[in-house]
Amino acid sequence: RKEGKWQLIYGAWEDFGKGRQVAEIRVDIGRVFGLQCPDVGFAGFLRCFGPALRHKEPHRGILSDSAQISYKLDQMEEPCWELPASPKTCKLTLAGQGEVASQRVQAGITEKAADALKKHKITKQFEIPIKSRNPLLKYHKHWKTWPKEIVVSGDSKNRVNGTYHYAGCNHTVVLSALWRRDA
Repeated sequence: RKEGKWQLIYGAWEDFGKGRQVAEIRVDIGRVFGLQCPDVGFAGFLRCFGPALRHKEPHRGILSDSAQISYKLDQMEEPCWELPASPKTCKLTLAGQGEVASQRVQAGITEKAADALKKHKITKQFEIPIKSRNPLLKYHKHWKTWPKEIVVSGDSKNRVNGTYHYAGCNHTVVLSALWRRDA
């Protein structure tokens, strides 16, 4: 109910239900395009577990849907099954507006901590084995503030576009960093 839709799941099993699950069909009815979208309709998803069941080189990890179909009630064209396409790249624009105190400032961390971290020399045995685009031993130059709002644009299908407001929820997510989009 919270997501504004009903979901029906049907599983297909080997040996008349006695064996392994080989596929599933999920059907969503209602607000299947997200709570922000007022349109209602249905969406169907087919997932085949064959890649995980094969004996040679079975797939491990999350299996994606094999096919999907969706339909809005006021849609003119006939719905048709879609096969997943190869990953596509899109360019999003993120713009921060306003400022709120970061989690570090709220916790009482001052310039002394940032300076001490800059001066700290790591011994070889404690070097971090991963390469990260975010240096783990340096504070970002804007470490004291976070944006109050983040405006996202550039999504041609309008799935993530919008203004996200800082929620201010403490101790609920990592570093209390939670922004929610306008409904």
